[in-house]
Amino acid sequence: MKKLLCSLFGVVLFVLASGFIIFCSDTRDVGVCIKMNGAVNGGTPLYVYVKEVDKSEFLKEDYDHVVIESLSSTDMEAEFKSQVLIPGKNYEIRFPRKNPSKQVGVYFLFAQPGENWKLLCDP
Repeated sequence: MKKLLCSLFGVVLFVLASGFIIFCSDTRDVGVCIKMNGAVNGGTPLYVYVKEVDKSEFLKEDYDHVVIESLSSTDMEAEFKSQVLIPGKNYEIRFPRKNPSKQVGVYFLFAQPGENWKLLCDP
């Protein structure tokens, strides 16, 4: 429980600086709640990409790789969820966990990514 609270505190701290608030649930389903202010991404829409991932894989992924991966899959049963986000609106993205031993990577595909474009949740 303490680990979960520390993880959530780190998530909230990270996302407050970016204009987001995220919560990863600890159930069979993963739930990611996103609240965005209207200034995020210069007020223009952006994609969010959510998938189960190993920590080592997450740390190695660069922005270009994630963009290509998120846009190249046409399989409706893909191992991830992606969605267009409109600044100033709230979203909840849910998908079933296939491998509970993995973490959840949340990737924000900004028009001009900075250092805080991805987040690792350990539900």
